[in-house]
Amino acid sequence: MCKSKKFLQIYGRDFVGKTAYLVFFCVKQPTDACFLHRHAYGFFYKKATTSFKLAVVVVTLQCLKGRRGNAGIFRIQNMKKQIKDYIVRSNERLSDSYSLLKLQPADGSAIIDTCAGQFVEVEVPDSKSTFLRRPISINFVDRDRNELWLLVRVAGEGTRHLVALAEGRVLSLVLPLGKGFSIPADTVSKVLLAGGGVGVAPMLYLGSELKKRGFEVAFLLGARSKGDLLELEEFEKIGGVYVSTDDGSMGEHGLITKNSALQKSWQMLYCCGPMPMMKAMAAYAMRNNIECEVSLENRMACGVGACLCCVEDTVEGNLCVCKEGPVFNIKRLKWQI
Repeated sequence: MCKSKKFLQIYGRDFVGKTAYLVFFCVKQPTDACFLHRHAYGFFYKKATTSFKLAVVVVTLQCLKGRRGNAGIFRIQNMKKQIKDYIVRSNERLSDSYSLLKLQPADGSAIIDTCAGQFVEVEVPDSKSTFLRRPISINFVDRDRNELWLLVRVAGEGTRHLVALAEGRVLSLVLPLGKGFSIPADTVSKVLLAGGGVGVAPMLYLGSELKKRGFEVAFLLGARSKGDLLELEEFEKIGGVYVSTDDGSMGEHGLITKNSALQKSWQMLYCCGPMPMMKAMAAYAMRNNIECEVSLENRMACGVGACLCCVEDTVEGNLCVCKEGPVFNIKRLKWQI
């Protein structure tokens, strides 16, 4: 029995289940791509509880599974995506809150082309209450070992199951999702990559790609304490590393936005982390006429722009971060900075 019908059997007698099943048919209307957006937002979301919104997304994801073609490939907005099984080759616990998962395609094929800043949606195994996939930034792609790295922070039940996975377990991934960071045309540019907390995750892959193209790369990493600083050795292989910790246990004492690295001259700034940090870094970039891109961490569900959970107000109107981002140039955002 397909999951959508099973879901209806469980919840079909209440408002959530009936409405979700209606959305199931709405999404499958190939002649009107805006049908879901008009009716889901206008009728569903105005009255919806959190459980209802989750129900809509669950069924939407089942529709996406139904659209798969050969080799688990489907297209949304003319972008080729892949639903594919990956094997956990290693699970390294970096701290109490973070684990580094290194994955390989279960069929032995090469990892699909990805860009730094993109993310994957991971299906959570062994969790009866986790219906939705979890969006995880691509931390690194090791082409030599054919490994995809995911840096996972424990934030709830779903991620608790992910960090507890044993080697050899199989995970279903949807990838690659979103739009990644842009690469400057001028290879002599000095670029600074700033990451706070789990926001350091996409910076390792981005720094590696920039270095391959001849850029002078430096990292500015922030954390609460020394124990929360992640993958320092990997970052040091790529470029210079500046560090700030809230308690002063490593690097400079204080916020990342007060680090002395910001007194140097930079031509490009990339940033990912808590919203206050990104806004402060964006303000710094604006004052100093530095090009700046940020990776937003809005709450996401479907990963393909169907559920409208991650909408961000921009100069171009409301955009889904999962589809039009998560990376945006700060000039496109309506931040009061």
